[in-house]
Amino acid sequence: MYACTPSMCIGPTGLFEPNEGAAEQCRHNCSAGHYCKEGSSSQQPCRNGTFSGPSQGSCISCPSGFFSDAAAEGCIPCKAGHACAEKGTTSSAMEAAACGPGNYSNSGAHGCSSCAAGSYSNYSSNSACKACPKGHFCEEQCSTPVPCPLGPYRGSESGGKKADCQACRSGTFNNQSGASECFRCPIGKSSAPGATHQDNCTNAAIVLPSELSTSLTPEKALDTKTFSIINTGVNNLTWTATWADGRKFSWPEVAHFSGYVPAGEKRDIPVKISFPSSMANQQDSQPKMHRANLMVHIG
Repeated sequence: MYACTPSMCIGPTGLFEPNEGAAEQCRHNCSAGHYCKEGSSSQQPCRNGTFSGPSQGSCISCPSGFFSDAAAEGCIPCKAGHACAEKGTTSSAMEAAACGPGNYSNSGAHGCSSCAAGSYSNYSSNSACKACPKGHFCEEQCSTPVPCPLGPYRGSESGGKKADCQACRSGTFNNQSGASECFRCPIGKSSAPGATHQDNCTNAAIVLPSELSTSLTPEKALDTKTFSIINTGVNNLTWTATWADGRKFSWPEVAHFSGYVPAGEKRDIPVKISFPSSMANQQDSQPKMHRANLMVHIG
């Protein structure tokens, strides 16, 4: 009696008589996904994590990056979002090896990869990472985007570190965390970079001097003084000027009481100051100090 060779079997004993011919008696080739031991009378399915082709005498372990169930004819690439690090990975082992938050994997991966800085994944089994949203930053292997603190902001996606949150420029402020833009200061006001509240916005127009004065007498009844408006903000502004006591003043050339100052520029404005008629009617010829308080309204 002779045993059938591996990859072939005959029931019920797996043996054959030499005078009857092996080809006649060992006529059942093993099916793919199965194996037949030498002298076996029936084929056996390949266990999980292995596979076989037709007429195989044994099963082969799936390589890393692949998995299989029982009786597999071939191995399947590891599912995206999972890792198949070991040879002979089974489907249950693959499902248990899901990539955690902050990680991902492509199909057929041996292991999980960390999300790069500027991206994140907040669930398990991720096949890709998402771009870090505006107003946030995401360091490497991030699972939850971190909001930019008060003051800084992030106007685009994919911030990878805290320094990618930029300070609000002058003339703006931010009083919210996770902001994607800054708020403008009210017209006529400005702020230093990184302002965290509207209260940090102060007058953008610097008026110099705030008080115009000169010594006038009936003999010297006219004088010209100059005040300046410096726009320190990022917004253009307009202004209107009046005397604090309601008296009008005259301009050397243009008779108007308002003007325009572009952002970051300075305007010098000459003003004619005349001796008050009420003082001119007085008999006292001593020099009189005529003090004029200038009020400038911005906006």
